[in-house]
Amino acid sequence: MPKRQQRRATRERRTTSATSARPAAHDRPVTTTTSATARRSGRAGAPVRSGAPRAIGEPTPILLREAERERSFVVKDFRRIAVVVAIMAALLVISDVAVNALLP
Repeated sequence: MPKRQQRRATRERRTTSATSARPAAHDRPVTTTTSATARRSGRAGAPVRSGAPRAIGEPTPILLREAERERSFVVKDFRRIAVVVAIMAALLVISDVAVNALLP
């Protein structure tokens, strides 16, 4: 019998929550897009801002440190790509010499 009461309570909660559903309250004002702003960009994603950067003032030490870390990652990636390309070119030259030596 206790299970039956639990089911009944669940059913009652479902029916009361479905009938008393109210729209969600937002902390910030909700803006609606008009047809003019919706047609502004023909492609998906964030719009590209043109012009000068919007940051004002000196960058923080944390921002400078993170920018330096990002630059070091990029330099390491380009270095790895350069090593791979150099090895591929060397293998191409070696294989060309080997094929020409074996097949006169």
